[in-house]
Amino acid sequence: MTLFGSMEGYFMARKPFKKPPLIEVIVEVRWKLKEGTHPDTKIDPHYKLLPGKFSDNMIGPYPYHEELPQASIPDEISPYMVKHRFRHQKDEWPLVQLGPGILTVNHTKKYTTFDEFKPLAISAVDVLFKVYPEPADLKIQSIVFRCIDAILIDYQRENVMQFLKEKMGIQISLPEKLFTDTSVERIPQTFFWQTSFICNKPKGLGTIRFALGKSSGNPALIWEQIVGSEDSDVPLMPQGFEQWIDEAHTLTESWFLGLIQGSLEKEFENA
Repeated sequence: MTLFGSMEGYFMARKPFKKPPLIEVIVEVRWKLKEGTHPDTKIDPHYKLLPGKFSDNMIGPYPYHEELPQASIPDEISPYMVKHRFRHQKDEWPLVQLGPGILTVNHTKKYTTFDEFKPLAISAVDVLFKVYPEPADLKIQSIVFRCIDAILIDYQRENVMQFLKEKMGIQISLPEKLFTDTSVERIPQTFFWQTSFICNKPKGLGTIRFALGKSSGNPALIWEQIVGSEDSDVPLMPQGFEQWIDEAHTLTESWFLGLIQGSLEKEFENA
């Protein structure tokens, strides 16, 4: 089994983890906005009608509509800012978020399988295209599939770069001369590392990102598998979205399983 190789058989055989490290799964769709009346501003001239029409069509799967405080900010100076939430149950996940030029579908630790999440994302995208006041003006600029995971690590005492090497096979190091006779300790107190690769299924960029942060208030290593397509890499929407999200999920899951193979995988299986 390799990080970039075919892992379909492994996907089928693997049982769900007893305690997966998942924090959140997100699908984000952005569409092109027009230039505003003032310099460096963007606006969706059809957005005023969109939340109401969207809400009317989401009453079935997402009956709880929540207007966020930032909804009072003028749209022209708040492009791509979510302003409305639509929840499956009150104060529960999953949820759909909407704002000028942006639609997201979010699921958290209650996420069980991709087969559960996928139809939620597809239906939200379909509703967007169904109710957008001027469909001809709805030009998708980018789509992103993002998986955020976390594992607890006391990074003030444990070297995160050593952790990545031993647990995930990622070697990141600095020259020894930076620490010798400098009175500088070798354990980093902040850390951020990201790398991206061109991918062809789906077309776009695949990104892996690591950072130190908090999970449920505890020190943790946060890592993300992200697939994004922009401009000419975006498939024909909404028709091509189902294939796109299938391919994006396959890639992110392949990367995730490749990174945790070994002791971390056993830890998640047996927790």
